[in-house]
Amino acid sequence: MSESILLFFKKGCIQSFNITTGVISKVVNFKMSLMERILTNIPLFERMLRKGVRCGIKISENIILFVIGHRIYELDIINRKISDGFATTKKSRPLVFTKIEGLNGFKNGIYFGKYEDNPQLNPVSIYRRTQMDKWEEVYQFEKNTIEHIHNIIPDPYRNLVYILAGDFDHSAGIWIAEDDFKKVKPLLFGNQIYRSCVGFTIPSGLVYVTDSPFSKNSIRLLKQTNNGWESTHVMDVKGPAIYSCQWGDDFVFSTSVEGGSRDDSFFYMLFGRKRGSGVLDNYSHIYKGNMMDGFKEVYSAKKDWLPFYLFQFGALIFPTEVDENSLLPVYHMATKKNGMRTLFLKNELKGADVKIP
Repeated sequence: MSESILLFFKKGCIQSFNITTGVISKVVNFKMSLMERILTNIPLFERMLRKGVRCGIKISENIILFVIGHRIYELDIINRKISDGFATTKKSRPLVFTKIEGLNGFKNGIYFGKYEDNPQLNPVSIYRRTQMDKWEEVYQFEKNTIEHIHNIIPDPYRNLVYILAGDFDHSAGIWIAEDDFKKVKPLLFGNQIYRSCVGFTIPSGLVYVTDSPFSKNSIRLLKQTNNGWESTHVMDVKGPAIYSCQWGDDFVFSTSVEGGSRDDSFFYMLFGRKRGSGVLDNYSHIYKGNMMDGFKEVYSAKKDWLPFYLFQFGALIFPTEVDENSLLPVYHMATKKNGMRTLFLKNELKGADVKIP
């Protein structure tokens, strides 16, 4: 998002939305087969087949990175061209991109960690973009270490990078990297209170939110003490958090509605509608705040009736960058109202009349 312009993907086309004027403009068509184009015009099939953009980031005023399927593409906004793309390894993709800039000991660049279903605990790599459609491996976790990477968070106060890993047993943990990923070590792991996708750095440490569908979730503060690193409880929340953004001085994140057992049957994985025990109700909730003023729930949307895994979790998703003076765009995934639409929230966090249909 740049100023009052929001880029979004719909029906095989990347479009722009001017939040101030309400004008929608076509940017460029995405190359798709006829069958894919038909399926993206049917909302339920688009949800089931995960045909939309999974994540993205602005890397310059003119270039946007985004993921569709298991491929990373680059969009040149001025010339309205999409690159051929970079294919991630089979069945893996970024959950989120990270921009590291001006951090002592690290090269500037865009990074991501492999995110995939990996119960065998195969090696997991971190990559850095070197040029258009080119990425290099900067670190690899050895086999039997973690399942996948949720997020990579630069900390300018301590000149290090946090690596948030998941999901189960000792794989759930928080690691730190130093010296351009030449030194990587675990801080805290082996408990669901260290499983997270969302984090924000502040002078005293890392504010993060847990991401456990089958245990209580909370906002926590990771900080360094004389006895080492420790995680302290700040506030309980009503479900696991996957999506977040910073809006002015406030941190914003949402909880998801999802199932919760690692031992569920194949039938349940496809068709189950039972919430995980860490998901306290059928609503995705937005929380907003900071450590000085506290956090509060400001918005919620009810999950629709469709199965969690086959038709995706109930979730509220934010752009990578948000103008603090603008409305807050919130994409509704699998919600009863406004499902697969973007609702804009005002500063007082109530739904605005502006929507992308």
